[in-house]
Amino acid sequence: MKINVYNTPTDDVKQHDIYILIDILRATSTITTLFYCEAKKVSLFGDIEKAKQQKEKDNNIILTGERNAIKVEGFDYGNSPLEMILNKNDIKNKEIIITTTNGTKAFQKIYEKGEVIALSNLNIKSIYEYIENKNYNDIGVMCAGTNNNLSLEDIYAAGKFINFFKKDLILNDSAKLALNISNQSKDYIKKSDHSQRLIKLGLIEDLNYCFEENVYNFFGKSKKGEKSMYKHIINGGV
Repeated sequence: MKINVYNTPTDDVKQHDIYILIDILRATSTITTLFYCEAKKVSLFGDIEKAKQQKEKDNNIILTGERNAIKVEGFDYGNSPLEMILNKNDIKNKEIIITTTNGTKAFQKIYEKGEVIALSNLNIKSIYEYIENKNYNDIGVMCAGTNNNLSLEDIYAAGKFINFFKKDLILNDSAKLALNISNQSKDYIKKSDHSQRLIKLGLIEDLNYCFEENVYNFFGKSKKGEKSMYKHIINGGV
């Protein structure tokens, strides 16, 4: 199996059988949590105004998102997964639109190339099981980074994902780096720039939640060319 890791959306992305999107802090963790809250679907938008235009067409849509970790003015919620859990009853069976500084920007780079799965620490194992059962031979892992710079926590999660595969692997240099970083402690990874910013903003509970591993047996997945993700359950799910 071939696995290429892309450190940021500015990397030159090749064609792969399937793409894995990683934005641990916090987009893909929030997307995973939205499906725990039984959202009907989650649509990933790169542009705030386009998201608001969709809300004008259908007032039942819930807008979530942030810019520089701060909730977008006029949106229903920010990008906090724990905020989603607190408002689970509001989110259930609703269409959600999410737009974030880094994660949804990275999604725009890959969604037209193939299927995209949103990976978080919360569901790495279930995504590995799905990939194994589908017999994909070439995987692209898109790390969102932070403002076009590498994010330690995204690379860490990419390495954790790669670590599940026991078969012979062909890895690019970034994937090899990810494997190495995945051996570091969580406390070390939490020293990343983005982690420290969340702590300064009083979001340490979000941070700790986003580092919990394999809590859920499901993930969000979009079809090629589509911006909406739907819940995909492995072995019954939670």
